[in-house]
Amino acid sequence: MLGSPLIWLMASFIYIVIVVVTTILNPGLLALSLTVILLQSTIYGLILAYASMVTEAPAPLLDFLNFFLFVAGGIAVPIQRLPGMLKALALLTPYSYPAELLRLSVVAGYRTYLPPALDALAMTLYTTGLFLLLLIVRGRVQEKARREGVRGIGRM
Repeated sequence: MLGSPLIWLMASFIYIVIVVVTTILNPGLLALSLTVILLQSTIYGLILAYASMVTEAPAPLLDFLNFFLFVAGGIAVPIQRLPGMLKALALLTPYSYPAELLRLSVVAGYRTYLPPALDALAMTLYTTGLFLLLLIVRGRVQEKARREGVRGIGRM
């Protein structure tokens, strides 16, 4: 379950680099994009935590997925610089939109892959969708826990 803390750590690192190395062009957009990245990461971590209560997903697989989302999701690499298929994949991940807006807020002359208004709309829709998914997963996990009890921690 390293995913969410890892994303928080990466976001914090990005924030520190931005503050120390760059000039902030749009502080409001920077604050919004960082807040949304942290919110999405928290929701994603909670979804994984709830899901782990009823499944046996291997942790290394989840760590690989988190790293893949970081690279192919438009966080580590701007969408414009990704190869064709990864661009399409990046547009399917929720993190790419706030990452694009974050770059727009600190990199002079940066042009987002999509228009900024569309990035903001997609960011809002993805965050809302992730939150609704969290509520659904939480409800199903709670129902299952009431019926069957919770899975034990560790193995014998």
